[in-house]
Amino acid sequence: MARIQSNTDIKVYKTDNASLADKQAVQVQDIYGKSAHAYYLDPNATVVFNENQFTSGSASYQAQEIGSYAFVKWQVNGKDVASGATMPVSEIRTIKPVYKVSTEKSYNVTLDGTAVQAKNTKNIYYDSKVVVKPADGAVAIAAKIGNAYYVVNYGAGEYTFYGCGDVNLYSVMPSGNGYTVNGKSLDAATAEKVKEQKPFVWSVKDDNGTKLTTYSTFSNGTKIIEAGTMYYVSETAPSEESFKLGNAGVRSVAAKNPNAESSQYWLGITYGSKKLYTRAYVKYEATVNGTTVQVIDYGNIVSNEK
Repeated sequence: MARIQSNTDIKVYKTDNASLADKQAVQVQDIYGKSAHAYYLDPNATVVFNENQFTSGSASYQAQEIGSYAFVKWQVNGKDVASGATMPVSEIRTIKPVYKVSTEKSYNVTLDGTAVQAKNTKNIYYDSKVVVKPADGAVAIAAKIGNAYYVVNYGAGEYTFYGCGDVNLYSVMPSGNGYTVNGKSLDAATAEKVKEQKPFVWSVKDDNGTKLTTYSTFSNGTKIIEAGTMYYVSETAPSEESFKLGNAGVRSVAAKNPNAESSQYWLGITYGSKKLYTRAYVKYEATVNGTTVQVIDYGNIVSNEK
């Protein structure tokens, strides 16, 4: 089962002339079958399913557009529903959109300069399961983003993730009092984080010309409190110092249920003609002078700039 989590965009249209007590709750699920929203409908009405949209009276719901996926069909109570079908609301408990992964785009992933294949297919597509193992003696695996390295997993064991973009991975090797990656020494600040196994977070992007999707991953290490994505709209690119939680113009969306089994997540934003910047963050627990405190770490900045 794929582990890349989404932040669901829901559009709801409802009337206010009836109490919710007179409505029937229908659970609209996400791509993974988890409840995304409780939709309240008239139990005496019907629901019409037309392609990627269903309607009931004046209420309307459209399946979420998910990058690298194509909508296929609806399922009601776990069973397929044909486009054009009509069902009584009283018979509906759950509605789930079903998608398929697009194979039009494949990703290039390397580990220590060697191409990596997906677990079950040769090519790596969106959400393809990938399993890698660092070189013998390594303490972690790191991704190279720009000129910086971000740990994706600590330890010498296998690391499992799901395809969402091109990435070059490298084994992090101990060297004296520090570490080397790809034959080069890590800078002091990064090496200190590795030594203490503090979490990192990093991102890749997909931009279709109107929507910027930021795919982010945080590493294991310590207890994660929250992970999410910030976004900033401006004609001027923000600095790393200004692009932080709580600063002017910076907004954020937290990922759902971040944990060791779900360390990848994404946020899609339609930007139109605006310049958009995003940056992932992760909040975690750390002990300072015997006191447990919350620390925030930030990833690389991505944007829709060409």
